[in-house]
Parts: sequence; structure tokens; C-alpha cells
Amino acid sequence: MQKWLIAGGIGGVLVAALLLGSIVMPAFAHDTSARHDATITPEQAKAAALKDNPDATVTEVELENENGVLVYDVEMSNGMDVEVDASTGVVLHGR
Repeated sequence: MQKWLIAGGIGGVLVAALLLGSIVMPAFAHDTSARHDATITPEQAKAAALKDNPDATVTEVELENENGVLVYDVEMSNGMDVEVDASTGVVLHGR
């Protein structure tokens, strides 16, 4: 009897985990697909940001959605935060 209770408990936990995963995962699915929509690489975004900041180094690069436009947010060692269009490689602005 105890074996059945343990097996039933484990099965219940597995079913709950599968259900939770099917609910939570679609919410994150669009984040990874954004990388497929970018036509330039993070390395190309770094190069574009470095053209405008030749005396700095890149500290971080993140792909973000800014008002429906995919941009790479490139953080520089000089404190600048440069946005590069992920489709064209054009530097949109630095702040």
C-alpha cells in the first residue's frame, strides 16, 4: 500500500511539473526567437559601437526589443550605452 502511495505522489508531482512547464514556457518562447530575427551578430554590434567609441571597450551586449524594434544594447567602459539596430547594424544613439 505504501509503495502505491509513494508512486502516486511521485506521479502527481511529475504531472504538475509538466502542466506548469506547458503554461510557463510559452511565455518565454518569444524571447529566444528574437535572436533569430536579428540579422547582425553581437560581434557586429560591438564593432559598430566601437567605431563611435574607439577609446572604450565593450563590457556587455544584450539583445532587446525597443518599441517593436530589435536593438543590441552595447554597454561601454566609458559609461556610454550604445543602441545598435539588430537588423541593419546602424548605431541609433549613444547615451
